[in-house]
Amino acid sequence: MSRYHFVEWRDELGNVWTTPAISLLIDRDKTLTVYYEEVPAPPTYTLTVATTAGGNTDPTPGSYTHPEGASVTVTAIPNNGYKFDHWIINGITRTENPTTVTMDKNYTLTAYFTALPPPEHVLTIATTIGGTTTPSPGTYPHVENTTATVTAVPDSGFNFDHWILDGATYTSNPINVLMDTDHSLTAYFSEEAPPPQYSI
Repeated sequence: MSRYHFVEWRDELGNVWTTPAISLLIDRDKTLTVYYEEVPAPPTYTLTVATTAGGNTDPTPGSYTHPEGASVTVTAIPNNGYKFDHWIINGITRTENPTTVTMDKNYTLTAYFTALPPPEHVLTIATTIGGTTTPSPGTYPHVENTTATVTAVPDSGFNFDHWILDGATYTSNPINVLMDTDHSLTAYFSEEAPPPQYSI
């Protein structure tokens, strides 16, 4: 919409008044003309918002026109499994989020995201007298929801007997453990029975 501001009054005799409010003595017929001039609209600039894989922005990616001097705030919103890393605005790096752009020219603002490392859980492996395990006893991090396979290896003169996994008994060997949380696994062995003896 166009805007106008007051300039002056003029009468038929060429008299000029430059204040919006005037007082006149009406002692004859008079003609008054008021003059306005259009105020130029302030210049506008375009903010182009973009994003890379891993997230979105508020406002959403697109091109937005703003008047000169406007302050525009943009927020990066990472997807699950990602985190906001940085902005690139006209080739310059910014790290604050949200970020504010003062519209003194055209800008292109791009949000960059990085993938978060997958969560991990720890498998603690232990053994009793009579054998070992593969992998050997210790603590092992595993990516969440992967499967860890552990084999009990009895010493000479011993047999594998059972596992205790978080308090529950299992007899399969090797054993597969779904790493949906931290787990504790212990291998138990039993001594082989001595060979029977016969008397003659």
